[in-house]
Amino acid sequence: MRYIRLLYISAILFFLAFIILFILTNEVVAFICLLFSMICIIILYIVFSKYTNKYHDLNSSITLIPYKIFKSGNDKEIKILIYKSNDKWTFMSKDEEYSFNLDNYPLKKTFIKAFFIRCIYYQLLKKGDRIESFFKSTQISKLNEVRICFVNERCSKEYIIAKNGKTRITLLIQIVLLSKFLAYALNRHTNYFRKTIDFNLNEEWYLK
Repeated sequence: MRYIRLLYISAILFFLAFIILFILTNEVVAFICLLFSMICIIILYIVFSKYTNKYHDLNSSITLIPYKIFKSGNDKEIKILIYKSNDKWTFMSKDEEYSFNLDNYPLKKTFIKAFFIRCIYYQLLKKGDRIESFFKSTQISKLNEVRICFVNERCSKEYIIAKNGKTRITLLIQIVLLSKFLAYALNRHTNYFRKTIDFNLNEEWYLK
């Protein structure tokens, strides 16, 4: 919970700084407010990444399973059912039930969607593709429509994470995907993301 409080406090300070920036006309004060806002953004990202990585570790028993989105080359539309009951999020794989441990995590559905986006890339990205393709919406010729359906006692809601040969990655999903690569972002190792994949792309590589 400490990380969540820091996350919210940083977000509030960030928006307050921008309000002050637009209200005041003094250039010095405006510059200080802008600098303060940039610091808040950095703190927000660091805190969020650390908190997200904590949940990657808690769910390692799930994320390391060889889950295959595509069962055959003829899959026209794929629907993944995620069941929610009493803050427990579960899905089936090879007749076994797996649960996501997401207690107190603020972006539960985004975390789950990011996991299945990775599963798509593990199957369809190949050696020679750029590493940066793993962290953004990517055109993949063999990709069919993939939906995630969150089901609970009252209703269900579907999200499309791939359609017409392209993955759909929102800003929040991208932030979750990049959270494991915080060190590269801080050290500006941008060349790493431009490299081509010359290794086995899997969850073990992602969580290292």
